Amino acid sequence: MSATPPAEHSADHGNGNRSRSTTWIPIAIAAAVPAGLYLVFIAHFGRNGIYWDDWTFVPIVDGVIHHHLSFTELWQQHNENRMLFPLLLVGVVGSLTHLDTMVIMWVSAGLFIVSFALLLDAHRAYSNHWMTPLQTLFVGCVWFSIVDTENALWAFQVAWYLVLFCLMFMLFALGRRRLTPRWFCLAALIALVASFSSLQGLMLWPVGLLCIVWRLRDMRSRSMACGTWILVSLAAFAAYFHDFSFSSSAIGGGSSSYALHHPVQVGQYALALVGNVFPTMNPDVGLHELIGLALIVCSLSVVVASIRSYGRTRTLPLPAALIVFALLFDLSIALGRMSLGIVHAFSPRYTMVNLLILVALSAFVFARASLRPVHRRRRLPTALGSAAVAGVVCLLAVQIVDATDVGLHAASTWRQRITTGDTIFVNLDRIPEPARTNLFDGFVFPSLAALTDAGWLQMVQQDHLGELDPSTAAGYVSAHPSLP
Repeated sequence: MSATPPAEHSADHGNGNRSRSTTWIPIAIAAAVPAGLYLVFIAHFGRNGIYWDDWTFVPIVDGVIHHHLSFTELWQQHNENRMLFPLLLVGVVGSLTHLDTMVIMWVSAGLFIVSFALLLDAHRAYSNHWMTPLQTLFVGCVWFSIVDTENALWAFQVAWYLVLFCLMFMLFALGRRRLTPRWFCLAALIALVASFSSLQGLMLWPVGLLCIVWRLRDMRSRSMACGTWILVSLAAFAAYFHDFSFSSSAIGGGSSSYALHHPVQVGQYALALVGNVFPTMNPDVGLHELIGLALIVCSLSVVVASIRSYGRTRTLPLPAALIVFALLFDLSIALGRMSLGIVHAFSPRYTMVNLLILVALSAFVFARASLRPVHRRRRLPTALGSAAVAGVVCLLAVQIVDATDVGLHAASTWRQRITTGDTIFVNLDRIPEPARTNLFDGFVFPSLAALTDAGWLQMVQQDHLGELDPSTAAGYVSAHPSLP
């Protein structure tokens, strides 16, 4: 099983080491700027504090510290998710850092930066050249958009960063010049890691199948590879949903059955999800649905154009792969959360995957308008290509400016909320009832009584986890919790 690219895929390789060495330096600088600003953003607005779903990590870290962690705890369902690998990661990191949630945010950021590097390499393989420094800078600013506040500043979201990393690593493996059995097996292994990191990790299987069909043209090799991929994916789905609870209380309050009986509302919710990549301070449902519709139409046009070019190339269909993943991700969110109300679609954490749509559209246009396209029959005329690139750059610029304004405001609000929660938790014993319960339930976790009954509160206090670590608590112990 192997796929060898056509001869023109190597047309760019005769420029010599000097050309390559002088090309990648400004590109690396352009890529490093948004990544560095993203790290500065986390350092400024991030806070060490166990907040809401972060409490899921407490028994895992406690189990590692006291050597009683069981597979059942790692495998148990959290909302719609099996989080085996994120919990393993947090168990190791948390036991070494007293569950410092800032460290977990840095781990997420590291996965995100590596994923971006894999994206740039995937685009090089797709278009036969690197993005220009300016294109890299604009795409990087969208990739590291700070509108994605809840993911960047919430340790619990490490699972989605891991899934995105697995997606890009899988595309890297399936996009090698020769798709050997070794790369195929590595891609399948990565898809398994994603599958047991979050529900959305299961979306890697159809994306991977698309890439395999694209890469392999020999009927026998393609049939064997696709058959094997499908069998492994079916096993992953079967394991994931074994003893799975679909009740509303088990999957975070959403109702998939309600969504299935209201397909129009599901469509509206999905449109709002996609449209929220251009955020506003006060979300306008109609406006975001219209933006979402325009982006989805453009995305489907890219997928259709990619399908029409099938047979001309064996390079990875990067834009189509990113779009398919993003739309499947959105569908899973819409089915699971639509019953909570369309306003839920404007949650900042859902912007991460939809930023991939903007990245995919940019990659498609940049490749087609290139002066050195790998497939000349698909190249846009010079004037049209220049106009398309200018239009995409303007679109990205609007998103960057808009998202930065909204993101900074949201991050400031988030930091204040986490700081208030830390202050309340560190000084919990000094707050009289009923203010103690009301403040805790409002800023730290929905139910102080539930944490006490489960023993999680005692674990945090005993092991000095999160904001109760002495080095962190010292900054709050003398403060007085303020009412909201």
